[in-house]
Amino acid sequence: MSKHLTIFLLQIILYATYSKVYTVKIGFGSQYITPHHLEVFSGDTVRFVNYGSFNTTTSLVVPSNAKNWDIDLKAFKSYFDLRMDIEGFYEFHSQTHPLNKGGIVVKSSHVPQKPYLTQNTHHDYFDFYIGYNLSEEVEIKVYDLLGKLLIDKKVVLKSGKGQFNAKHMEKGIYFFKVYQDIKQVFFYKFIKE
Repeated sequence: MSKHLTIFLLQIILYATYSKVYTVKIGFGSQYITPHHLEVFSGDTVRFVNYGSFNTTTSLVVPSNAKNWDIDLKAFKSYFDLRMDIEGFYEFHSQTHPLNKGGIVVKSSHVPQKPYLTQNTHHDYFDFYIGYNLSEEVEIKVYDLLGKLLIDKKVVLKSGKGQFNAKHMEKGIYFFKVYQDIKQVFFYKFIKE
């Protein structure tokens, strides 16, 4: 298999791994729509869940190439999944509470660069990027060559980027793993200089 084909397949796997499902609750409490505003990436899914006796999810505004929807959610906790493939602004409401509107902004989700892990110029920190465009909390684990766990902590990503302190680690070869929702999403072997 060629190097370019391997990189392309890795990008497809990363894209599939990072598409997410976001829940919008309709008829939930006094807000009726929670959250009112949502930002997602193309390829993600928005799940509209009914938390009342009768609600709909009905589009009011969609981008020019997107389709309108009007879904009757009759049963409690019934839901409708909408894959957001077209970038732009969407506005919706429930016909039961037409003045309470929700908005969704869909952004581009192309993989901007390959995942990486690199030791920064101060040599005490490592910066990493896992190809994820959302700010999200992940768990990182660093192991030595014998499999001893050295670092196990939560890190909040900013545009897919994070950092960890390696000051207490000696020079050597280590393994770096990133977990999201207990699922391993990134693995890298690195050398601390």
